[in-house]
Amino acid sequence: MAIAKSDKMPLGLLTLVVFAFLISGVPKLNIRVGPVPVYMIDFVILLMTYFALKRPGFGSIGQPFAVAVVLLLCFGLIGETVGFVKTGNVFEHMYVAIRMTIAFLVFFAVGRLVRGPEDFAPILKAIVLGLLITSAMMILTSLPMTRGFVTNFVLDNNFLDPASERVAEKYLSKGDSGVRGRTLVGVSILGATFINLMWPLAALLIWGKIHVSRFWKNLALVACALAPLGVLMSYSRGPIAGMILIILGAIFLRAPAVRKGILIPVLIGFVLVGSVGIKSEVFFFERITNRTAAIFDDPFEDERESERILAYVDPFYHAAEHPMFIFAGEGNAINRSWNVHAQVSGRANHALFASSYYSGGLISSFVYMFLMLNGFYFAYWHLRRRRWTASSGYSQALFLSMVGLVPWVLFGHAMVSTARGAMMFFFIFGLLSTLRKFPLQSEVPPKHVLQQVMHKPA
Repeated sequence: MAIAKSDKMPLGLLTLVVFAFLISGVPKLNIRVGPVPVYMIDFVILLMTYFALKRPGFGSIGQPFAVAVVLLLCFGLIGETVGFVKTGNVFEHMYVAIRMTIAFLVFFAVGRLVRGPEDFAPILKAIVLGLLITSAMMILTSLPMTRGFVTNFVLDNNFLDPASERVAEKYLSKGDSGVRGRTLVGVSILGATFINLMWPLAALLIWGKIHVSRFWKNLALVACALAPLGVLMSYSRGPIAGMILIILGAIFLRAPAVRKGILIPVLIGFVLVGSVGIKSEVFFFERITNRTAAIFDDPFEDERESERILAYVDPFYHAAEHPMFIFAGEGNAINRSWNVHAQVSGRANHALFASSYYSGGLISSFVYMFLMLNGFYFAYWHLRRRRWTASSGYSQALFLSMVGLVPWVLFGHAMVSTARGAMMFFFIFGLLSTLRKFPLQSEVPPKHVLQQVMHKPA
């Protein structure tokens, strides 16, 4: 089934395309109003929401995951209210609550604006552009021979990142060896995670059933070739584990729509790294080996390792001493307060479960875990049942994006502690929910299937 080209892109879909580019490439694009950065992506999301309200929803069956997402938003707002009562700082908690609400709106706007498979091609093009920027930035800031140039001309721009001066100063002080890369998304872990989530979707644009020009297919191939190198040069174990899981998923699951854009780039990356030599000073592989060895030697000796384990233990001990946290956390803005000691301070929160506990409460943590499990089941159900349609490719790509979420959920917290992390998290779930709008089967099965049916004995 071919993807039909639309003569004119609806304005709502256009805002979604702009959002897809911003979130995957330059999510911190901003203008300053006094000391406060005003992010362009927030206005794009509000426009998306405006156009989404004019679109029909999912009917009586409702949008998948909607109940869980609404609950999480409620717990988040309750947490900010509790934090405000403790700190009395109206501006900080209001600012965080507004940005959090905007991030949650992404899920509902995406669900309404995507009408079917025909709307995915322009979104994938925007993702390819964002993936190119993020992967290239990770590589160029990691390599010593390009770091200074990219830092001066890209990283050191306030309109791309409010913290640009501090970031540029840090990277200009690095030596002549490889370091953990930096992107316009943020630190290495977050940038590499975003690459993992976008990579399977960009790989889908190479697929023959999506009718785009040869230019876009070649551009997607370049983006996919840079993606694994970008993840590798983050030198972050979580994203690298996610990359490995995506590769294994593309090999062992029925995902032919994205295999070319995942396996070929990995082979190219192996050849490039091998030709230079993994012991070369342009790389920083010793960090991976040292931090991985620390896990097995004594994981509780270093806080960087113990935090990831205790994040699943400490919340229960804390809830036993502070029963209020079963129902409500303290929000995120309290972490910026100078006059109140936040409960999360000094505690292990390097996981979605723990971070959502301190900001939204224990019930919120379990709702997040339920959302992830439900999302996996939903993605796998569609992956197994899609037959003979172009939408089968979307189910494959979105399932692999869900696979890329796993290490981030297990060992990261940015989807709760940062607005852009929440936007990306709910962008994936919003796209996943639209699979319910896609046809499960083609009205005309492939020729080989028809032949099997015709020759089947009565």
